[in-house]
Amino acid sequence: MTTKKHAKSPMTADRMGWLDKLYVGLLLVIFGGIVLHAPLSVGLAVLFPAQDLFIKSWKEIAMGVAGLLLVVILTRRAAWRIFASRLFTALVALAALNIVLIPVYFSGIEATFAGLLINLRYLFFFVLVYAAVRLYPQLYKAFITTFIAGAALVVGFAVLQTTVLPHDILKHIGYGPETIVPYLTVDENMDYVRINSTLRGPNPLGAYALIVIAVLLAAWFKGPRKLQRWELWGIVLVGAGATIALLASYSRSAALGAAIAIGIVMMVAFGRK
Repeated sequence: MTTKKHAKSPMTADRMGWLDKLYVGLLLVIFGGIVLHAPLSVGLAVLFPAQDLFIKSWKEIAMGVAGLLLVVILTRRAAWRIFASRLFTALVALAALNIVLIPVYFSGIEATFAGLLINLRYLFFFVLVYAAVRLYPQLYKAFITTFIAGAALVVGFAVLQTTVLPHDILKHIGYGPETIVPYLTVDENMDYVRINSTLRGPNPLGAYALIVIAVLLAAWFKGPRKLQRWELWGIVLVGAGATIALLASYSRSAALGAAIAIGIVMMVAFGRK
């Protein structure tokens, strides 16, 4: 009689070993810390200029360590089958396209390596989180909670910048022409100040705000369960803050992206598949 080897079942929280906990912990630190990366990297670089590159690369270093841990975890658990999907195939194809195009756009080893890192780190982090949610589905709530906490922080500071805080408040922690400008304007008109919140600039803020709006709408209309009243109020408050952040960024591309994202959520929630 022959038996077919299957991947082991997902671990419960009390069965997770130290490697599993370290892996998930690194992902949560990256996921939560990325919204504070700009002010922390600028502020710490001012205090420790010799460590500037290391400070700016903390998330890539953490992802590299998490990637090595994932290889060990998947090998020990014989769980590589979690990547057997068309989604993962598409991600590999996109990564391969970046590599194939290196000879076409080659502009030096350092520039090429930096370009690959910038292009592929988002895909890599998606793969890391995808694997974590598949391996430890009971920790799905931890990732959602971390996302909501980060969103509340970003949009909350954006609202404060728009209303009561000085538009150049970030200059006190090292923002400036040599690092990150604390704010921009529309056509150099001080009546239209483009804020950063805790991100690198107005355009990243607008892009982040549209993601928050789309995720909150998806949770409201298509969540796995009926939301409680306090959860609905939380969605309303964070969603309102995200809308203010989007408008205060004056990012036209983010506004267009928000319209498309909202349309997709509405089609999925109320339209036919």
